[in-house]
Amino acid sequence: FKTTGGGGAGGDALAVEGKKGSGYYYVVGTAFIRPHEDEPTRGRVLVLQYLPTKKMLRLVAEYDTNGAVYCLSPFNGRLLISVNSVVELLEWEKFNSPRRSQIRGGFGSSSTASTSSSFREGKLKRIATHRGHIIAILIATHGDYFVVGDLMKSVMLLMFKEDSGTIVEVAREFGNKWMTAVDMVDDNVYLGTDDNLNLYSWKRNIASVNEEERQALRVAGSFHLGELVNAIRRGSLVMKVPEDHKSSSSNSNS
Repeated sequence: FKTTGGGGAGGDALAVEGKKGSGYYYVVGTAFIRPHEDEPTRGRVLVLQYLPTKKMLRLVAEYDTNGAVYCLSPFNGRLLISVNSVVELLEWEKFNSPRRSQIRGGFGSSSTASTSSSFREGKLKRIATHRGHIIAILIATHGDYFVVGDLMKSVMLLMFKEDSGTIVEVAREFGNKWMTAVDMVDDNVYLGTDDNLNLYSWKRNIASVNEEERQALRVAGSFHLGELVNAIRRGSLVMKVPEDHKSSSSNSNS
């Protein structure tokens, strides 16, 4: 495949499916690598549409960033991106719209997720930011919360407040870990690995009456894997049996 736009090194990518047969769209985070810069000061988020007849990718939209785009993650129909030390929340805004378009389902959680709108005639717009990281390299989401894995400052739990339009810190681990992968089990339990080849689980102390304790993520478990983990994904080592097959098997046995 080839694209109609170029420039920049790829950092992260995800795929979403447009509605009504509009095809697949690919969102790619990039960075411009310059020899004289210790860290990239410019990057882009590209929205590309796959054109099967021409076997090429068409550039639909682009969003300029002030640094490298390390991670992309769908979040309640919007898009979370990490740009050097900043986390940004983007949404798709249609052109010629009388007011801001808040598309729910605009970014699915995987390549098979259906979207509520195609990416035609619009642009990516920033609606919120969060600072206070060294380099935010990882993002994992669950419900209304998301965890950010930092290059040096372990993990932080954040949430987006619709009423104020801001990203706020909920809790963090007050320690130093160089994270290599993160994921969320649920709203209160999180997993992560670091460069010392360890696997950790954190738990949020929501039952405490002390505000400082509620804001601190405590390590619930740790295990030395002895291997570097690049990503954590939900899955199974065995094939999942469809529910209808389970029902038919149980009926035949009875």
